[in-house]
Parts: sequence; C-alpha cells; structure tokens
Amino acid sequence: MPVSADIDPYYSTTIEVDDSGFYLQVTVETDDDWVTWTFDFPVEEFTGDGNLNVGLIIALDGEGEGPAFQIHNNDGATAVYPHGTWMYGSWGPAIDTPGTWFGWPSADLGVPVTTLDWVEASGARKGQGTDGILQIKIDRATLGDEFHWAASPTVGSGFYAPAYDVTMQIPTAFGWSTPIVDMEVPNYKVYPRPVENLNTGSTYWTIQAAIDAADTDDILLVNPGTYEEGLLEIYVEGLTLEAKGEAEDTVIQGPLTGGGLVQITANDVTLDGFTIEGTDSGGTTGCVWIYGPSEAVTGVTIENNIIVYTGADPVNSWGGVISSGTTGVTVNNNRISNFRLGVYLNPTAEPWIISNNIIEDSVHCGIGIDSSGGVEVTGNTIIDGYLGLEIFRANVLVEDNDFQNNDVQVLDFSEVQDIEQLLDDNTFDRAVVIDRLGESLLPVIYSYIQDAIDEAESEDTVLVHPGTYIQTGNLVIDEEVSILGVSETKPTIQFDEEFSVAIEANNVLLEHLSFYKTNKEET
Repeated sequence: MPVSADIDPYYSTTIEVDDSGFYLQVTVETDDDWVTWTFDFPVEEFTGDGNLNVGLIIALDGEGEGPAFQIHNNDGATAVYPHGTWMYGSWGPAIDTPGTWFGWPSADLGVPVTTLDWVEASGARKGQGTDGILQIKIDRATLGDEFHWAASPTVGSGFYAPAYDVTMQIPTAFGWSTPIVDMEVPNYKVYPRPVENLNTGSTYWTIQAAIDAADTDDILLVNPGTYEEGLLEIYVEGLTLEAKGEAEDTVIQGPLTGGGLVQITANDVTLDGFTIEGTDSGGTTGCVWIYGPSEAVTGVTIENNIIVYTGADPVNSWGGVISSGTTGVTVNNNRISNFRLGVYLNPTAEPWIISNNIIEDSVHCGIGIDSSGGVEVTGNTIIDGYLGLEIFRANVLVEDNDFQNNDVQVLDFSEVQDIEQLLDDNTFDRAVVIDRLGESLLPVIYSYIQDAIDEAESEDTVLVHPGTYIQTGNLVIDEEVSILGVSETKPTIQFDEEFSVAIEANNVLLEHLSFYKTNKEET
C-alpha cells in the first residue's frame, strides 16, 4: 500500500528562505514483512555540500500517545558513532532538550539500527554526491495493526536550498508528555491497515481478510498499493470493492489460476477502480471470473478497471472478464488488454450489458457472446484483435461501437444478426461484406478485401465500405466476382510499389474504388 505525500522539510540555516514549490516526497509502502518509508530529497535543486537529516517518530498505540521511538541518521557532532549512522532511540526524553535536532541531540542517541533485526535503514546523509534517497524499513509485526508516525526531515547547513520553508519543524516546546497526535504538525500521519470497511470502520492488511469479515452490502475501500493475494474470492452479497485512488495505483496482481484471479460468486457485487493484472496463466478461467454454478449470480458490476494480462503468451490467458453458469453482469468503462478473450459470455439466460469499454489486443476475440439472455453491446472500442465481436446466439443489441483494425470485425455464427443494421449502427475503420445472389449478406464483416474474395463464390458481390485497405501483396481475384465501393466516398486500396491487382478470372468487375501505390499517383 504505497502512500505518498509531498512535505516541506525544515531548512536549518539562518539564510532567509521562501516557498518556491520544491518538496521532499515521502512514500510509505507495506508488504507481508515490512513497512518502508522512502524520503526523496530533490538534491538536483541544491548547491553546496551539506546534510540531509531524517527523523522518523513512531507511536505504536492506536491513539498516537506512545510509547514512541525514533529512527534517525545521527548528527555525530559529539558522537561515538560516525556522522550519518542510522540510530534507534526513544523519542521523548530529548524532545525539549536545548541543542537538539527536533528530538535527537548532536550526539549518540540509542543504538545503531545494524544491531537490531526488526529495522533497516539506508541512504547517504552527507555531501553533494548523495542521491537524495533515504529509506527506513520496519518489521510489520513490530508495528502492529495500526500506528502513528511523524517525519522530521531537514536540509542541513551547507546545502543552499532557498525553496524550503520552516513549516515542518516539530515544535521544541512540546515535551514527552504531549502525544504526537496533539502536536498539529503537518507531517503527522496515521498509518492504518490499507483496506477499510466503511460500514464498520474496521481495517485489514489484505483484501481477502476484509471480504471474509464483511457482511451483506458492506463497502470496502482499498488504498493504493499492489495486492498479491492469490485467488481473491468475493462471495458476500451486495459487497462493493472500491479503490480509493486511481486505477493505475491500486493493483490486484497474480497468476490466473483455475479459479481466476478475482472470482465472484455472489449477487450484486461491484468491483470498481482497480488494475487487475494477470501475470501468468495456469487455468482456463478469466482474470475476473463471474461464476454461478447452481444458482443465478446477477446484479454484478465490473466498472472503471484496467484489466490486463502481462504474462508471456496471451494465448494462455483465456479471458479478461469471463462468465460461467447463470450470470447477469454489467461490464462498463473498463480497459481490457492482451487476453485471448476480452469479455466472454458462456451460456446464460440472464441479461448482460457490455458498454463503454476499450478492449484491445485480443488474441481470439474482443467480445464473445454465447448467450440468449438479452445482451447489450454499446459504446465500446474494440481494437487490434483477431475477432472484434463473435456472436453464437440471438438476442444481441450491437450499437454505437467502434471497431478498429481487427482482422475480422464481426463474425455471427447465429446468422440472425442484420449485417446491414450492424454496419449502420456502428463505426468501422474498414468493413467488407459479401452479398450472395438470392441470399442476404453473409454473417461476417471482414477488415481485408482479400479475405472476403477468398471466401466469395462465383457471381458474389464483395461490398467495400469507406476506409484505407493496405495490401502487403497482390490483390488476387480468382473468381467471377464484382468488387464495389458502396458509398459516395471511395474506399482506398493502397499497395507497395511492387504489388498490384492480379485478375485471374473472367467477368470481374471493379467499380467505385481508388487504387494507390506508395509514393505514386492515383491510377
């Protein structure tokens, strides 16, 4: 759970300073074993040869009142340990002692962290050669479930950094008897566990632990971070799982197992605002798998997520959002990338809404529908896949979608879709269909003219809609077919210089088409 905050370090020289917008960034992250603070000083803004001072004060109880300790990089003016040695010590006794640096004196305080097994610290304090990155790691078991912390970073004498003001000084008037929670300093933070149940106020280290403790209709708010918990099982009715930050910053990550990465088996679940990243595949289910094995699972909403496969071979990834059994789901405003199947409905009698998604780089199909439950496919952008839309059953509404650069834009195995209506109600960067004498249009919308010609029979008409059709070889016509541009705007067929149209059959008609060769005039 990384938490970032820009804070002003105290500038410790007597040079008059102003606030010009330069900030130290503090990032706090947790994993199964450690909580890590990273202090990133913008040393590129400094001149001179000075010190970067960091003091991290921790109060372990839930109220911020103590006991407390601090980790700091030793000043060393009168110290036994070398200048910049990372030290551990109590916080209170020195806080109001004259001559101290905001809680530690210019001498040894405590013991070096190298003598302890629950804390680590790194980063050069002294000199223009420092990269400005100082880091403190504390064992999570030592910190407990909730702790409070305050940071006292300073830019020491010797660095000239006029951008800093004094707002982050821990007031020296406060003594040990004053809880840090009452100090009202801007760098004071409460660091709870990263997943919060908004209904109960309880917090949890993992998403699954929060789900396991949740009741019907609870809302779980997940702070930014990367959560690697294996299979995440959502089985609580009405549960909302919502990311607090941007989707890019709140990541559920792991391999796709036989149960998926996120498995939903309860009604009225909402999954909102995450990056859901499949890193490898060991199963044949989806990255998000909605599963109703015996009873209908309905009212599920998957929205505002980034769902992506980053493993070695997308062919093995199976799907971004997949259903099994009887399910009813809304998939809205997601970005789904690099799966074998982007969104795929196995047979179900419940309605689905697939809307306003970007579905890209699908190895097999962007959207696959094997359902007669009443499916709406609206407002999606389906791009750079093999099949854009694959339909196996009737009762599918397809409107206001944008199909771009799929090898085959639409394939209708049900043969009940009105292909002309699909062409009118959606946009295509390229669209080629076959009009067979005595029949309606064949149930395929191609992206490539050659693919349509290869499927055509004698006396068929190949209808080419506006767009630019790039030929990487000869356009070979070996059937008695007509190839017609179908609108006022002529479609453009573009060849490399060495390729052209190769007519190998009688009674071929080419009409209302524009032919170009690279770097050549129209012919």
